Amino acid sequence: MQTLFNLLEQSLADHKLQTEEKNEIEQAIVTAQLDEEDLSRLRNKAFALAKEKLNAENAYNLIKWLERIVKVIDKTRPDTSNSEAYFSPGQDCLTQIKWQLDNAKYSIDTCVFTITDNRIGMSILSAHKRGVKVRIISDNDKALDKGSDIQQFLNAGIPVRLDKTDNHMHHKFAIIDGNTLINGSFNWTRSATDYNHENIVVHNNDSLCKGFAQRFDRLWSQFK
Repeated sequence: MQTLFNLLEQSLADHKLQTEEKNEIEQAIVTAQLDEEDLSRLRNKAFALAKEKLNAENAYNLIKWLERIVKVIDKTRPDTSNSEAYFSPGQDCLTQIKWQLDNAKYSIDTCVFTITDNRIGMSILSAHKRGVKVRIISDNDKALDKGSDIQQFLNAGIPVRLDKTDNHMHHKFAIIDGNTLINGSFNWTRSATDYNHENIVVHNNDSLCKGFAQRFDRLWSQFK
C-alpha cells in the first residue's frame, strides 16, 4: 500500500493527474490485487492528501485531481455481482423465489402477470406480517382468475396496483431489499412449477436492480 500512497503523492505534486500517472496508478492497483478494504484505504488517502494541500488558489485543480483518482480506484474495484439461473418444471424456481421472499428484510416489489400459487402467496403474506414493505403490480384480467391471490393480498392490507388497460402487464420480476432481482419467464403459478418449461435468473447487480426498480416505480405511478 505504501507504494500506492507514494504514487498518489507524486501525482499531486503539480495538482494535476497526467495520463501517464493515471495509467501507472491504475496498473499498480491491478497488480496489487487490492480488496475492497484496501481500495477504501486508498480512496481515503487521496481525500486526505487533497485536504492537506487545499487552499483557495488551487481548489479547482485539486478537485479535478481527486475526481480522476476516484474514477481510477472505482474502475479497478472487483466485480462482486452474481447471477444464478433456475429452471422448471421442477421445484428449483419455486424454492428460490420462496427463499428470497422469506429472507427479505426491508422491501419486496413484485411485478408479476399472475400470482396463483398459494405457496408463494403465503411467503408474501408472511413478509408483510413481519413488517417488510410489500408492493404488488399485476394484470387486471389475471386478478380475476380463479385461484388468484390478489384479493387475499388486498384483504391483508398489501398495496396492489393493476394494469387497467386492454393490454397485458406481462412482466415477471421482483426486487428484494433493493439489491436482489428475480426475473424470467416464470409466472408465479403451480403450472409453472409442475408442467411448464420456464426460468428465472436471480441477480444482485446494482445496475440491473436500479433499472428494474425505476421501471417498477414508473408502472406504480401509471397504474394509480
